[in-house]
Amino acid sequence: VSQDPSAAEGEVSVAHILFSPNDDPGAAADINPDDPAWIEAEGAANAANETLRAIDDREDREARFAEIAQAESDDNQGGPDNPGGSAAQGGDLGFVTRGSILPAFGDAIFDGDHEPGDIIGPVKTDFGYHMILFQERKPPPAERIAEIEQALEEDPDQFAALARERSDAPSAADGGDIGWVTQYQVDAQVYEAVSDLQPGEISEQVSLADGFHVYAVTDRQQRPLDARQRALVELRAFDAWYGPRRAEAEEAGRIERLEEDAGTDPAVPDDFGEQLPDDFELPPEGLLPGDDNFEEPPPDDGSAP
Repeated sequence: VSQDPSAAEGEVSVAHILFSPNDDPGAAADINPDDPAWIEAEGAANAANETLRAIDDREDREARFAEIAQAESDDNQGGPDNPGGSAAQGGDLGFVTRGSILPAFGDAIFDGDHEPGDIIGPVKTDFGYHMILFQERKPPPAERIAEIEQALEEDPDQFAALARERSDAPSAADGGDIGWVTQYQVDAQVYEAVSDLQPGEISEQVSLADGFHVYAVTDRQQRPLDARQRALVELRAFDAWYGPRRAEAEEAGRIERLEEDAGTDPAVPDDFGEQLPDDFELPPEGLLPGDDNFEEPPPDDGSAP
């Protein structure tokens, strides 16, 4: 579950239809509020409002909303990643936080007990008048992860289904599956949370910079590292050795010498090997940051021994 600081009160999924004076949202803020163009834009928004609120069936109302957005919305300029703006998407803006949108727009959708399918507006902003379709409310991250933990406590076997339905991670489509991992391939907090778990057991909540995580162990094996894991383990082990020593060197004014030693000397300090798994052997050269032989880990195509 992602932990966006601006999502403290949750997120909502909305669509909108924008009616701008002179059909130009970019110039709207410079047009006098008493200009007939603003009156015309407000009239168009009111007409859409009457049309949409007259439709009782939610699916029909949402379909009509998308049709009006595609035909009439002035949010139609977009950019490289969204040509045609939201109009081309039936007005859909996806999930937004209060802090990511205009204040008046945010107040309209976050204040009040709105239900999916509700019509909100017209709402006036510097860009024109907005008709808004409220689609879904997503609780704050802490509340969402608590709900997931409660569901898993009741039925651990639904982990994959919950991951597909509620996870914000790229692995959601695979039911949360991230494959085989080893120490130093994951954050230290993650490894600590799962290291003593047996297959079928679920971890406590882990809070990382990007959000809240819950892990399920599906299998445990002693197995050799593949090429990708070997490279990742080596890099993380180096970081584990180098990080504290860098901090000490900065305090003592020795940072340049430490970086020179780490970047050009393939010899590894004696205690570096203690950071690695028992079945891992450090190659005699390469893969140290700054080494001429360093390369990014190769893609795991299944061909590594």
